Amino acid sequence: MPDRLEKLAIIAPANSFSLGIVQCLSSTYRVELWSHDSEVVSAFRRSRPPIVIVIARFFEVGRGAGLARRLKTELRPPLVAMILKSGLPSEAEAFCRRYRLDGLLGGQAAKEEVLAFVNQIRKEESPVYGDPGRPNRVVGALERLSGWRVFSRDE
Repeated sequence: MPDRLEKLAIIAPANSFSLGIVQCLSSTYRVELWSHDSEVVSAFRRSRPPIVIVIARFFEVGRGAGLARRLKTELRPPLVAMILKSGLPSEAEAFCRRYRLDGLLGGQAAKEEVLAFVNQIRKEESPVYGDPGRPNRVVGALERLSGWRVFSRDE
């Protein structure tokens, strides 16, 4: 039976959050785990999974999104989605368009939610949901230190 499972690749750092998602998806998919530092494009060309999930922490979002965009330039690109542990960016739909993502999940998610998210990716429904990300910590720190608002959010 394991030979019949659909292939899925995950690009992720080796941490407990990523390994939890790998474990969750391994019951339904044949999962290949690639690190951010590995040669992702050559790994994709070798195995050609139909879906690639990029898992990124707050400080890895740019690198992960760049890898996603690079995969979408392949002759036969996979469906590429991203899971952001830190939550959704403020303009999640624009973020998806900019990096050519087929879906975006933000924050901590239960096993059922992760499986439903990947199922929506398979159906090409372009899901974007989850917890909102943390506000910019630098701006918040400057506001607290100065006692003044650095940027007007009312306008």
